[in-house]
Amino acid sequence: MKKLFLVLIAFTFVISCSSSDDEDCAPITDFNLAYIDENVGFFYHTRGSNLDFSIIEYGLPGFELGVNPIGVYRNYADPFYGSMDGTNFYILRNFEPNTTYEAYIKLECSLDNYSVYSEPIVFTTLALGEGCSKPDSLIEIEKTNKTILLDWEGYNNNAWLVEVFNLDTIEESEIYFDYTVYEKPYLIESLLPNTNYEIRVSSICDGALKIGAPSNYITVLTLSL
Repeated sequence: MKKLFLVLIAFTFVISCSSSDDEDCAPITDFNLAYIDENVGFFYHTRGSNLDFSIIEYGLPGFELGVNPIGVYRNYADPFYGSMDGTNFYILRNFEPNTTYEAYIKLECSLDNYSVYSEPIVFTTLALGEGCSKPDSLIEIEKTNKTILLDWEGYNNNAWLVEVFNLDTIEESEIYFDYTVYEKPYLIESLLPNTNYEIRVSSICDGALKIGAPSNYITVLTLSL
């Protein structure tokens, strides 16, 4: 009888812990779209904080979660993810223009403890030329041991965000830096010799209120001294 009593206590404890875990990892119910462009979507929700690990899957309408999404987004791998006053913000890029998608989000509350996916958001991107278009044909024109001269094809805007990633360092302060650029070609200066840099360019539109999808990356190795 004593053993049975202990088993019942243990069983009750497991059930209560499982229930608590489920409550702690409740699904997001207010996943919303704030802004959509040709290639970029700005999403948000108000549950949780920037300590939450979240996963977004998106694809064409009717796609099967975990099987055939077009993209899987993880906020902890994204330098553009942010949280402010209890609202979490996400920027998803590389959508195709004039295309309808649906997106779902779930939380990873702890190892092997996920919420269920939210209800889907269905949205259609703008047609090409209607929004903040992605720059094309990013190229390196010239390089030295300290500089890289870039050019690209731009569209209906006159400002760009140039992002530079140092691939050869683990120093956090040296890994990433960016520039707001108003003319091209553009010369990146104060680089390190014999160093690999990954570079991309995004359009800035509507007086810096919108940042479009980035160009394809290029990797450039600066010259040795």
